Amino acid sequence: MVPAIGFYTEAVAETIVLGETMGITADTLYEVLSNSYGQSRIYERNYLDI
Repeated sequence: MVPAIGFYTEAVAETIVLGETMGITADTLYEVLSNSYGQSRIYERNYLDI
């Protein structure tokens, strides 16, 4: 399970960097990922801690 968590965290980080490079805010990306296949409790916990 740990490798899957690491893979997911890396994919989300890359998505945020790419999205922000394209002018999409981190908040917008959070909303999209949280309401789609990318939804994850780990992402919610880590994002809300920032």
